[in-house]
Amino acid sequence: MLALRLLFGLKTVGAIVNSKPPLVASPGAAGEGGSELVAAPAIDKSLMCYDSAKEALLSELPPETKLAIAVHRKTGFVMAGSAAHCWTNGEVARVLGNKVMKKDEDVPVVHITRGPIDFVVSNYLYNLVSSHEPGTLGPGTAGHHMKKCRKWNAKVADALPHPYVDETLREYLERLPENRSLAFTMCESMSYLNRMVEVSLWCGQKENCLELQLEDFMESSPSYWKSWDEIMSFGGLQYTFALRECLEKQDMHSRHFKGENHCSSHAVSSDERGRLKVLAAELDWRVFDGIYANATAGKEPKKVK
Repeated sequence: MLALRLLFGLKTVGAIVNSKPPLVASPGAAGEGGSELVAAPAIDKSLMCYDSAKEALLSELPPETKLAIAVHRKTGFVMAGSAAHCWTNGEVARVLGNKVMKKDEDVPVVHITRGPIDFVVSNYLYNLVSSHEPGTLGPGTAGHHMKKCRKWNAKVADALPHPYVDETLREYLERLPENRSLAFTMCESMSYLNRMVEVSLWCGQKENCLELQLEDFMESSPSYWKSWDEIMSFGGLQYTFALRECLEKQDMHSRHFKGENHCSSHAVSSDERGRLKVLAAELDWRVFDGIYANATAGKEPKKVK
């Protein structure tokens, strides 16, 4: 434990004065008795961000599906959902990555993944700055995410202050020093990282699975359309004028970009994101023994008790 405290760059852990009573249950029970999450607003959940939209995803692919786009949290989840709506006849469907491995073998799959460090920094900034999701702002969500952290790395969970009973995830991230709030996000994001690696390994063994990086869609308009050209060719699909016009609205570099449904925060500069990526890479090796770096090479995360 002392080693982890030193790695976090602080002499003591839990030194912040609590203005509210902390959890009285054992650390492993964090979040188990918290308040229920606030209900998501009654709008089209299929176009919303991960926490609100995942419940609206289909458990099985419709018979008319010709292509499935497999995504994870912060890996083009909203873009894929909005793009799938461009096919009004249901030929293209968005599915969760861990569900795609159980799908009909005859349906081609495009798996969208993301660089692990880029993913976790995006997840961190989303929860800290821009999310309006119940999983971020609901009472007791800090304890829920601490429970996820503890499942994957109990030592890191023990080195962090306990969340308050009704504390939101954002409140918890805000009251921690930056290095510890980022380390906490890296810890509780292990489950997403594990699924991305698992599906990536599965995809690599399938002839009817194409893997693309989210960065390929975000780098530039030519890169965006090159990615869609690959998808269209792979899925045996044909462009129409209406389809191109619809897909153009998901291109971040297009003047027609409709970004109101996208979940990435623009409140942080690219330089600040770059700084956080450097910090995350350092924490990865200092605290997590390079789990995020190793995930790039296809190594699945291991749990630490």
